[in-house]
Amino acid sequence: MKFLKSTFLTALLALIGGAVYAGCTARASYTQNGSTVTFYNDSSTSVSGNHTLTWNFGDRTTGSGDQVSHTYSSPGTYYAYLTLVDPSFCSDTTFMTITISNNNGGGCNATARAVYSQNGAYVEITDDSSSTSTSMFPLIIT
Repeated sequence: MKFLKSTFLTALLALIGGAVYAGCTARASYTQNGSTVTFYNDSSTSVSGNHTLTWNFGDRTTGSGDQVSHTYSSPGTYYAYLTLVDPSFCSDTTFMTITISNNNGGGCNATARAVYSQNGAYVEITDDSSSTSTSMFPLIIT
């Protein structure tokens, strides 16, 4: 009889514990404008609904809340993540890969025009590129 009570109690605790731990889901999304990224809580759920959200931006800085903005200071690939913690002892984490390019949305305006005639060998190419950057990429025509 003692074995049956112990087995029943163990099964009940596993069932309840599994329901509690299965109840947390972290979901996140983001929008990016150059080197500034806005992170959003995307319908994350928890058992009690009274959870905390902590963001790690992947560059040794953090934030908290449903929506946070962060400006990255250097180009590169960052692995940001959202961690949800519920006081009912469940948590979940979701990861995102953020890529910041060398051109953070400003300082470069590159355009090129090509005019050609199908009836002849006339080709005109005008390079209207401009930049406030110190590095320019050449216009390559193949």
